[in-house]
Amino acid sequence: MAKQRPADLAVSERQSVAEEALYERDLDRSNDIIRQRLESGDVFVGKVSEVQFKRQDLVGYWCNAAISSDRLWQCIERKGWIPVLPDMVADLTQLGGFQTNADGHVVRGQRGEEHLLCMTRENRDRIMRAKTDANNARLGSSAKSKADIAEAAASQFGDQAGEAMRSHLVGEVTDHIETVHADEIGPG
Repeated sequence: MAKQRPADLAVSERQSVAEEALYERDLDRSNDIIRQRLESGDVFVGKVSEVQFKRQDLVGYWCNAAISSDRLWQCIERKGWIPVLPDMVADLTQLGGFQTNADGHVVRGQRGEEHLLCMTRENRDRIMRAKTDANNARLGSSAKSKADIAEAAASQFGDQAGEAMRSHLVGEVTDHIETVHADEIGPG
């Protein structure tokens, strides 16, 4: 004998009640997110929120290994980033859709090409200060800028390219200080 539905609650009504509850929950969450963005000053669309780790002194970076074949190696071996394990993250729900690779590290993307990496905030800040200092040291010297361009050409394309740059760079090279928003900064 088939179960009968209560006469006072049709299937379509149950769906709309459930849908309304989901909508209210989503609306509340959206309002919370907007409030947080306005309070923090994070009003720019597309800014990725910082991953919160169990250790408060860590900062994260999503390395897209699809950019080049040695991108992940560069980030880890040359730049000092550390692959992240799931138990290092304060709340895994903040990562959205993620998975772990064969080594157990947090990755995302269709093929797991984005790797979550971390380093201490102190080390990242030290690197950023050193980059700023190096950039500021280059400011204001047209001759130094031209020499840097020629040297880069020589090291990448050979002595003839460097010599061609030295002899054909005419005019002034100008530079200036520009403020860059924190979400535009790549790995250290």
